[in-house]
Amino acid sequence: SKPPPPAAPPAGGTGGGDGAPGGEPDAKRARLDTGLQSEADFAASCSGPVELQFSLPTDATVDSAWQMDGRTVPMAVDVMLTIKQLKEKLGAEKFGGMPASKYQLKDATLGFLKDRLTIAHYNLKTATLEVVLKKRGR
Repeated sequence: SKPPPPAAPPAGGTGGGDGAPGGEPDAKRARLDTGLQSEADFAASCSGPVELQFSLPTDATVDSAWQMDGRTVPMAVDVMLTIKQLKEKLGAEKFGGMPASKYQLKDATLGFLKDRLTIAHYNLKTATLEVVLKKRGR
């Protein structure tokens, strides 16, 4: 009797994401080619904290202690902070105790920044990030 034929790779691009003929690259893989340095390389290239700017909205409907008055706030931060840690630090030090869950940070090119990733992941060195308040139930 003959041995069974070798297993064929699954169709539809679920392979290695290399864009080989007959299949498309994986959707998740395609987003990795952003032109950014790896987190470790970027962190190594920074000698100390990075200076980021935060552009605040003008919003009189939120707690006045948060000072959402349209100004731009500078802050020097460690590149290995996660975005969530950065938001907690910002809330405590610059936004009058505003909880991190009440807003998102948005970069002009990268869009909304994910809480679990680091500043180094996004290669942020001298960026101005937009503070976008989360609106709930209004």
